[in-house]
Amino acid sequence: MSSRVIVRGMTQEWFMDHFKDMTVYFGGDPRGVPAKDADFVGFYLEAPVSAITHLGIVEKIEREKNLATFYLKAIIKLDSPVKTIDEHAIRKQEYWTLTELGIKQIGIIFNSFAIASV
Repeated sequence: MSSRVIVRGMTQEWFMDHFKDMTVYFGGDPRGVPAKDADFVGFYLEAPVSAITHLGIVEKIEREKNLATFYLKAIIKLDSPVKTIDEHAIRKQEYWTLTELGIKQIGIIFNSFAIASV
């Protein structure tokens, strides 16, 4: 499992609407579609929060022309929200790593199978 995280910028309302669906859509403008896959999606909530607050674990990714859908199997609330180093807003998406988020290991149990990443 890789440690690549696509951090997606969004409003609180958008997060709540998509949180229940366990899906993250990237599309419309081709520049808005991630070129690389990732095992995690970070949720950066715009002002007034202005931080990454949750991390989704990707189950599968479907790609079509100018569209990518990341299906999540779990969403984890971070103990402490993570701000960008220079406190810039994340509008579309950025690539991060678990280490850059301050995460050394994730351990989750699904149906008696342990999943861990470093």
